[in-house]
Formats: sequence, structure tokens, C-alpha cells
Amino acid sequence: MKYRNKITIKNGKDCIIRNATAEDATEMTSFFVTALGETDYLLSYPEEHLSSEDSEREYLKTTSESKNEIELLAVVDGKIVGGAIVVIDEI
Repeated sequence: MKYRNKITIKNGKDCIIRNATAEDATEMTSFFVTALGETDYLLSYPEEHLSSEDSEREYLKTTSESKNEIELLAVVDGKIVGGAIVVIDEI
């Protein structure tokens, strides 16, 4: 799935909400490790993150070509600041 939208956040900066692509693999891998270390309310801790950049790249390539799944990124000032996975089950 493909998606791109620009919103203005509270501090007046633009935030781009877009689908992740294989080119985001390096930054996404780093982002996951950082995010996992910021809260105890996620499924794992940073040291338990087993995804490599190569596996992340392949996963992002697959989701970017999917018709029922998308990984969305929030990007501010060129940096990934959030992400979400959306899967639409077939009924």
C-alpha cells in the first residue's frame, strides 16, 4: 500500500505520514531499539530485538507491495519519530 500525507503538529513543524520502504531499513532498525528502551509497556526490550537490517529491509519491501498491510512512519525534520503497522484482514 502507498500512503503520504502532511500534517502540522503542535510546535508548527510539518510531519509527513508515509508508508515505509526498504530504503528505511537502517533507520527503522535503530528506531526500534531506541523505542523499545523508552518504555516498559512494549513486547520486548532493546536487547531482545533480533531483526537485522537485511530482514527489516525485506519486511519493508514486502509491506510496501502489500494490498492489505502497511507500515506507516511519522517523519519530522527528515527523522523517523513514530511508526505503526496496519493490517486489514480479509472478510
